[in-house]
Amino acid sequence: MDYKKANQIAERIRNGENSVLYKELALMCTPYLLWVKKKYKFYCIPDDDAKRILVYEAVNDSIVPIRKNKPFTICLQNAFRNCCRDWIKNYHHKKRAKIWAEFDFNDYETAGYGGSKENLSPEVVASEGEMIKALMEELMKDGQFSREVIFRRMSGDSYAEIAEAKKKTHSECKNVFWCNFDHLKKRLTRRFRKEILDNQ
Repeated sequence: MDYKKANQIAERIRNGENSVLYKELALMCTPYLLWVKKKYKFYCIPDDDAKRILVYEAVNDSIVPIRKNKPFTICLQNAFRNCCRDWIKNYHHKKRAKIWAEFDFNDYETAGYGGSKENLSPEVVASEGEMIKALMEELMKDGQFSREVIFRRMSGDSYAEIAEAKKKTHSECKNVFWCNFDHLKKRLTRRFRKEILDNQ
């Protein structure tokens, strides 16, 4: 990438020139940012998403007026890495939300062992069915409030939203989530360790 030219184009955009320059600048930066993606091992992000979305976001974030005193190319790599981290965070959040949304607690309680699987999409059943079954069996051992806090938090609700819905304080909901989530992890660890030893 021609760093000097990139800085010059960015400065022209900051000074109010035609926004068409954004595309020229983004295309110029794309090979460099794909190299950054590889260097920092953001392998899970498709190159197509990086080219169509993240490159443009990083370019925009590096040009904003608040950074006017900093050279564009100094800001670019950090901005792109932050965009990659946000992409990964959103990806995992959507994945978790999908799994939780497809699970019906009432159906699980009435259908029995693994009864919820028929509500899951084929790809989720194939890749994560057994883990989901084990997770829900352990979660059903907790009290209703604890169970609902974990469920709602994993579905994306904030502690404030949970507290308002359950008429509890923010601290109560946060403490319940982390305490019970920690116990849940320990129970699952013991469970899978036992299964591995039993199968040896």
